[in-house]
Amino acid sequence: MQLIDLSDVKDFHAGRFLLFWLIASIVAVIVAYSIGQENKHKWFRQRSTNGIFERRGVFGNLSLLGVPTSIPGLLITIGIFAASGLIWALLVFAVLPIFGINL
Repeated sequence: MQLIDLSDVKDFHAGRFLLFWLIASIVAVIVAYSIGQENKHKWFRQRSTNGIFERRGVFGNLSLLGVPTSIPGLLITIGIFAASGLIWALLVFAVLPIFGINL
């Protein structure tokens, strides 16, 4: 078995990755609450298992969207990624440098 050598990867910034993950999570939670439970059940399929590694509480079950099963669900998912990427790019390249923070 051969391992992948990642020693020459120079442009990976953990701070940028974590910031994108945080922004995407916040956007997804806002979208999940704004579309309502009825539409969420129509457009997305929830996971049926809740095993030891996937344990979620009440907040986690309400905020997660699930897997898109319709065109509106797919469009919402694409919109979440696009909005998260736009917000992230604005923060990393426009707002944070104003304050002297370079990720």
